Amino acid sequence: MVDAIKSKANQAAITISKLRRSNPPAAWKDALKNCAFSYKVILTASMPEAIEALTKGDPKFAEDGMVGSSGEAQECENYFNGSGIKYTPLSKLNIAVHKLSDVGRAIVRNLL
Repeated sequence: MVDAIKSKANQAAITISKLRRSNPPAAWKDALKNCAFSYKVILTASMPEAIEALTKGDPKFAEDGMVGSSGEAQECENYFNGSGIKYTPLSKLNIAVHKLSDVGRAIVRNLL
């Protein structure tokens, strides 16, 4: 499950990077900047925390990592929605990371 989340988060980070370099609409610029940070948090903090916790047999911290990933993906979606954009160029990836993280959290909860 963690690998699936990391894969989608990596895809999102790559997409964000490409969009930022492609002269995006002005309404997207702040949202893309904030999303880049959100996905950096997922890839450098939330997922490593979950992986380490699962490796060490500490499901509580693994759950925290899953919750963090879910929240960061949702925040990215909200950055665009706050700009009045209903369907974002990252919606599919944001939703995938959010849902996968929620499923991962549910699995980890069973270990508590």
